[in-house]
Amino acid sequence: MPGARRSPQWLLRVAQTAAQCAGKMADLVLLMHIQDIFEQSRETYGSYRVHAELAEQGLRCGRKRVARLMQEYNVQPKTRQRFRVITTDSNHKLPVAPNRLNQEFTADRPDQIWLTDITYVPTAEGWLYLAVVMDLLSSPRFGGQRDKIVNLT
Repeated sequence: MPGARRSPQWLLRVAQTAAQCAGKMADLVLLMHIQDIFEQSRETYGSYRVHAELAEQGLRCGRKRVARLMQEYNVQPKTRQRFRVITTDSNHKLPVAPNRLNQEFTADRPDQIWLTDITYVPTAEGWLYLAVVMDLLSSPRFGGQRDKIVNLT
């Protein structure tokens, strides 16, 4: 009907629909930026780091909005598998050293029973290998050696 007047409710609904469309368009544009940052991080950044990168690029938005968009569009970072050191390989055919102590941890004189162990300590620079040798009788005193590689000689 030409020249017909629209009701205020109709005008309000049209304005709300237009605002929703504009909001969805803004979300899609932001999502493109989020996906770019996410791909550049080799899919490792979560919402906190993506939000910080967006702020660094001058794009202002809320962190919860970034988290919502990442969740809605399944932009999920890869979770890192925890590195686990395997120190014992019991599945072998090599001879096993005999148990000469048989849980008897007492010594009558020095230099009778010696104990050794090796362990791996994670550091910021990589793994640190720590080997310890000690006399059972004088347990407070021990010697140790640390190195960046395992030297079997």
